[in-house]
Order: sequence, then C-alpha cells, then structure tokens
Amino acid sequence: MADYITTAEFKTWARVPSTDADDDIFIGTLITYASRLVDRQVGKHDSYFSNTGQSAASRHFAGSGTTEQIIDECTTLSTLETSDDFGVTWDSWTASTDYWVSDGQRFDMTPIRLLVANPNGSYAYFPKFVRSIRVSAVWGAYSSAPADIKEATYRLVHQEYHLKEAGGDEDRALASAEGVWLPSGGIPKLVQRILSNYRSYT
Repeated sequence: MADYITTAEFKTWARVPSTDADDDIFIGTLITYASRLVDRQVGKHDSYFSNTGQSAASRHFAGSGTTEQIIDECTTLSTLETSDDFGVTWDSWTASTDYWVSDGQRFDMTPIRLLVANPNGSYAYFPKFVRSIRVSAVWGAYSSAPADIKEATYRLVHQEYHLKEAGGDEDRALASAEGVWLPSGGIPKLVQRILSNYRSYT
C-alpha cells in the first residue's frame, strides 16, 4: 500500500530539525496511518490516491447483466475476463474489440471506472452473476497523490508529531495499528474541507 508523503518530505514541510532513527520510524508510521485514514475518510480503498510502485492485481466484481460494468478506479487495466458458470471457465475480452474503458464520462480516460461492451464485439453484455467479472489492473485513481491530498496528510501527521514533541504519549499515537487510527486532536478542519471534495457518498 502506498503512503502519500515520505518521511523526508514531511521533515522538509514541517521544518523538523535533524532526527534519529527512532524518530524517523515514528514519523513513517504516522504517515502510513494518516494515508489510510485519508482513504477511509473519503470512502475509498487503500492507496486510492497513489498507486506508485503497485503491481497489477486481480479483483472480482458482481456482473451487471447489462452492456456497462462499474469497477473500482484504476489507472491501467491489463485483462478483463467474464464467467457465466460461476468461475468454472473464463472468457477473455479484448480491449477496444470487445470493450471500451471510460472514466464515467469520456472513453479512454483515467481513472478507469466504467467498462462498456462493444456491440460489434464477441460479447453482448456482462454476465449477471456473483463474482462473474475478473479484472487485473493497477488499482487506484492516481499515479501519484494530488497536492491537496499530500497537504492533508502533512497536517494529520504534523498534529500527532507535534503532540509527541510536546511530551505527549507516543504509545497512544501508535495504539491503533490494527484498527482505524484517529489523531489525538481529531481531524483538523482544513483537512476535513480538503477531503470533502473527494468524499464518496455511494
């Protein structure tokens, strides 16, 4: 999973003086927590805002039974397969010949959100079965994090790091490794405003 900023970027942004190895590890951990919090606050999957360094991976979707199929956002789609026998056999679709990709408004634009069956292709529609669509893609809407998402991540990390520097409880800050991390002082209002522009209500 991708972090939206690096430790070095944060230290430059926050004008943090020289740090030791333990401090860098702490900052890096906060960055990872903050990046995943950003994903959850906008209702998106992990690494939605940056798939840098990510490899293609397969995901399954319930088929629509129509000529259009909604999938998770991705920047590169490698393969599309469908099954009408609950995954016993799979049919491979050929890009452009059998289907087109769309960002939901325009063809051949990213992030890819929508697949459209070519009426002149080999398949008339996407089979309507559970897990009948298998897509291999590089998931995420952006190749690198947008500037405002990086700003939101900087501010989330800075708030928690500042607490530690002021003598706060470092263990409390790292206590949510297995759950949904929330910064000690809540989510700053500026961060909330930034994320509201990306929030999904569906």
